[in-house]
Amino acid sequence: MKPRSIFYRHYNRLLDLCFWAFVVIKSTLLLQRLGYVQHPLFAAGNPVRLVIGFASLGSYLGLILLMVVWAWRDEYAERLWRQAARSFVFVMLLSPFIWMGGIFVTAKLGVGLDVLRANPGTSLVPHYARFSNPSNSVGIMQFEGINYALTQLLNYIPFVFALLYKWHRWRDGE
Repeated sequence: MKPRSIFYRHYNRLLDLCFWAFVVIKSTLLLQRLGYVQHPLFAAGNPVRLVIGFASLGSYLGLILLMVVWAWRDEYAERLWRQAARSFVFVMLLSPFIWMGGIFVTAKLGVGLDVLRANPGTSLVPHYARFSNPSNSVGIMQFEGINYALTQLLNYIPFVFALLYKWHRWRDGE
């Protein structure tokens, strides 16, 4: 019998801790970005922002480690992990169709990216994610937009997997 790690029987608790930390931190940052949270704790240069950044990174890395380290899972968690992985593959396969459907629906309703067509000088990509483009090549602009969108979506892959795991655990009745 091989020795197990200290996380062996605590997989579900660790996943819950990382999941809820991720949810609280991301929702706080989203509310701050939208302008609903104007607290001095979130002011630039405040050490609390550094703590929030490390907590966000810790919860993100915790979710990734919980996804990939098989030795931390017991038999029940392994079974749920396999079910979540199966569901995750279906979600990833269907997500481009859902994305394209959303684009078509918003275009049909008259909302969406019309502001970019009307103002070709604007960009949804922040300045730090833009590539050097001295010739104003459209291909580079499209690639930087795709690159930015994919990197933003990749930030939520561990969250989606944890959400599916928690859903399967809820369905199993634990």
